[in-house]
Amino acid sequence: MQFQLTSETGSAQSAARTFRQSLMLACEDAGQFQQVFDEYRAAYQPLNPVERDLVEDMFAAAWRIRRIKTPPIPRSERCN
Repeated sequence: MQFQLTSETGSAQSAARTFRQSLMLACEDAGQFQQVFDEYRAAYQPLNPVERDLVEDMFAAAWRIRRIKTPPIPRSERCN
């Protein structure tokens, strides 16, 4: 069973929400987040919880690096 951010089970939804909240800022695009995460899952196709955790860690690192590389935003336009 693959981990999915859009799973219909309550515990999976809770885990997905926690994962998303731990990485996303309020002003970031949830659709882009989901798309990039789906690309990582498709590329690596985790088959068990250990592989799933590794893919999530790679994605999390890439997402944070992407944020660092974005051009500076004026203070008045920044999200909290």
